[in-house]
Amino acid sequence: MFKQDIMESIIGFIKKNLPNGGTICVTGCGRAGKTTLANDIVLGFGKNESGRYPFDCLHTPIEYRRKIMESRGIVITGSHPDTVIKEMALKTIKSIKNGEDVPIYESVLVGNDVEYKTIGMYRNKKYNIIDGLTAMHHSVGKLYDIVIFMECDEKTELQRRLLKEGYERNQNPEEIMKVFPLRRKQYEEYVLVYKNDATIVINTTDGNNISITFNKTP
Repeated sequence: MFKQDIMESIIGFIKKNLPNGGTICVTGCGRAGKTTLANDIVLGFGKNESGRYPFDCLHTPIEYRRKIMESRGIVITGSHPDTVIKEMALKTIKSIKNGEDVPIYESVLVGNDVEYKTIGMYRNKKYNIIDGLTAMHHSVGKLYDIVIFMECDEKTELQRRLLKEGYERNQNPEEIMKVFPLRRKQYEEYVLVYKNDATIVINTTDGNNISITFNKTP
């Protein structure tokens, strides 16, 4: 969880600038704390007034991405625009912005086709928090009222990946380190550009001294 003073400043900013509610994006680099912040914002407002929609459910399955890699001779990491189901993402976020309830999806590869099944429903709230690494791709970013961009430096991201994916998820540390340079490169190529459009920028490199910058009002 983020410290109380940070959450009070973020919640206060949102309330002041979106008194009637709105749609808020939390994006940025891997292991910067996007999901933690999104959940903390929901706790700050309360579950009656706010909810979190996981943008990752609008991704293609990893098996499908591997097929794309094979056919194009390229490697696609989680930052790449091709991970996002463009039409579904635009439709879903537009529906949330219009006050509608929307499905939460799970995508699976069946043969050469991607199939989507609904695994739950997201109930629209006064404040809707959408978090994800790719949540700004394909002009979806234009739909949000507030964008919070989270970042940490390369060394910190790798350390956190080794801890989270290696220790907690039992993934091979050597494989994590092998893939990481391309992950970071594609983040810088495809995601970092959205920092310029962010309403709020949060740097979590130093977990004990998190910096927050309010760039503009919505």
